[in-house]
Amino acid sequence: MRYYLARWELDTDAAGGYWRAPASGVVGLVDLRPLAAQGTLLTVDGYGFFAYPDVVDPALMPGQIDLGNNLDKVIRNKDKVENAFGVTLSGKTITDVLWELLTTKSDPKGLTGPKPIIPGVRRNLELHLGGHSIIRAEDFDLATAPHRLQVIEVMQDVYREAKQEASRHIDSRKDTHRRMLSVFADKYREDYRTFIPSDFPDEGTKEPRTSFGDSFNRADNTDLNALDTGKTKDGGAGTWQWNEVLGDSEIVSNAFQAVGGGGALVYARCDDDMSGVDHFCEVDIGTLSLTSDQLGPCVRFASAANTSYMYMRNTASPATSSTLILRKTITGSRTDIGTSDTVTATAGEKLECRIDGSTLSGEHDDTEFDSITDTAITGGTRGGIYLFSDLTADDWFCEDIAAGGPTIIGLATETSSALGITPLKTRAVGLSSETDSAFSIARLKALTLGLPTETDTAFGITSGLEVSIGLASEADSALALAILKARAIGLASEADSALGILAGRTVSVGLSSEADSALAMSYFRTLGVGLASEADTALVVTVIGGSLTVVRVTLLNRKEIGRLHRMLRGRF
Repeated sequence: MRYYLARWELDTDAAGGYWRAPASGVVGLVDLRPLAAQGTLLTVDGYGFFAYPDVVDPALMPGQIDLGNNLDKVIRNKDKVENAFGVTLSGKTITDVLWELLTTKSDPKGLTGPKPIIPGVRRNLELHLGGHSIIRAEDFDLATAPHRLQVIEVMQDVYREAKQEASRHIDSRKDTHRRMLSVFADKYREDYRTFIPSDFPDEGTKEPRTSFGDSFNRADNTDLNALDTGKTKDGGAGTWQWNEVLGDSEIVSNAFQAVGGGGALVYARCDDDMSGVDHFCEVDIGTLSLTSDQLGPCVRFASAANTSYMYMRNTASPATSSTLILRKTITGSRTDIGTSDTVTATAGEKLECRIDGSTLSGEHDDTEFDSITDTAITGGTRGGIYLFSDLTADDWFCEDIAAGGPTIIGLATETSSALGITPLKTRAVGLSSETDSAFSIARLKALTLGLPTETDTAFGITSGLEVSIGLASEADSALALAILKARAIGLASEADSALGILAGRTVSVGLSSEADSALAMSYFRTLGVGLASEADTALVVTVIGGSLTVVRVTLLNRKEIGRLHRMLRGRF
């Protein structure tokens, strides 16, 4: 294998000009160009990272920078790479340098080089390279990641764009930016305010929503929005609108197609927003045409530009020569960013495009064929369809990718902080108020939490069987419990001190008043403590065996404490 930095090459197809890898035979690539170079067909600027199975003749790749033949060996021509990007690099190997260009040396605005690599919904960073699968992967923690500031700036820019778009609407789209903050807080396990630019107000969060679809099962019409029959939104009937960003489309025989057929190019966008920028979109091919026609679902479609990712079917005759490829469009300029797979084209086949962080993947009939890394398009909460020539589309669907794994979580209010839960079986979490602190739960079976008030302190619970916790007041201190069987704790008042209990069997603790001192207990069998008064002195009881019940002890002086000590010593 041989690895190069090189310029992209401008090519043409039936639908017009597009960028592709230089020379033939490329097996993997990563686009490292500034955004401006990706969004034009007029000038060649910036570089791509390209992997080839063998040495490429310099005449076929002018200006190439040979990096070597092993990703994990010392990189060649490192000084030329530094000059090409205007940075100083600390990485030693090819993989290290490529990773550095996409993390600590990245440009959040995409002005001088690539944007940073963004984690997926499971907070994982992955660098994919065709012909190699994943060449580097790391868990991502927003608090400690070396390029955390670049990621935060990108997310703030995404929020800024969403907020500006939301301000143009009075329907549900006016809250897209607030739903986005909820998704960001959940994904990154971070206070949502982190993602609000300093010059924007805090408008809180809103519960996310998930999906849009269109079966196109309605009367023939050149207006896609003449009727809403066949449209869905969040699983129910939908009334959203299609926007013909480029070209003209129509509905014929319950399918989507380009008006005029052959030679017509169409980009159509669902003009309503999902909650986040991590989502997937799928579409079925209806009528099959084998005359170099193209069709595919689009993700991260910008609300005000012809910018999106797509997974594209490119038909050929015979059908067995047809191909599939991942492609992006930046302000109308297309770039092939995947490697072409030859897969037989059939009517009714399903294509899916999925974007998760900076990982873009394409599926054909539920089988993944390509997965690559691209950092150019970081915003965009809409899905769409790309179509060229005589193919028709059917059963289009787009949906958010949920953060984390399978979780059952109760309804949170609009500005709740992030909630992290790691379960083994079942979890039910009650309704939290607007500014609750984050809490985490790790347990083995069942856990039920009562309704917390607005400023409860975070609490952690670890149990073997079952825990039931009553309603806490506004300023209760943290409560830590470690148990083996069953525990019941009454209602605490506003300023109780922390209560620590270590028990072998059963503990029953009565209602304490506002200023009780801490109570520590260590025993093997049964202990019952009655209601204490407001200024009781701390009581420490050690029981080696048997049973002791203290009904009420108030303000013991030194003699009384000594008498009690002798009594206890005499009893045991």
